[in-house]
Amino acid sequence: MNIDFKYQVYETCLAAIDGKIELMQNELFNIMDDGNNESKSSAGDKHETSKAMNQLEQEKLAVQLDELEKQKAELQKIDLSLDLGYIMKGSLVLTNQGYLFVAIGLGKVKVKDNLIFAVSTTSPLGKEIIGHKRNEEVEVNGINYEIKKIW
Repeated sequence: MNIDFKYQVYETCLAAIDGKIELMQNELFNIMDDGNNESKSSAGDKHETSKAMNQLEQEKLAVQLDELEKQKAELQKIDLSLDLGYIMKGSLVLTNQGYLFVAIGLGKVKVKDNLIFAVSTTSPLGKEIIGHKRNEEVEVNGINYEIKKIW
């Protein structure tokens, strides 16, 4: 693997976030559309309850959408070209447990038949691994991570 692989991991994470944002936007649009259609055809207490539930769902989705937008902005701030010899935000790390991309908490992404676990710097693993160098080890939740390579 080389630096190009790191950029592919980054692009895959960015595309995954964009996909989630698009899904969330569509879901929010559909709920808003449902609310508008229902308000034209309903009356009484049942209508008010339904309207309130629709509004709560819209607010919940708006918060989730905002969080995804923040994650995307955080990802876009990363300078992938930095290589200071230790793990920092934006590092792609090969460990005995597999690949880690220290950036945002996205979970597993697949790039070229490799599973990469995208972790936030605020996650327990992200907090622990930041600042470590090649051939060092960290332990998180009883799992030992041997750092084999950093890009």
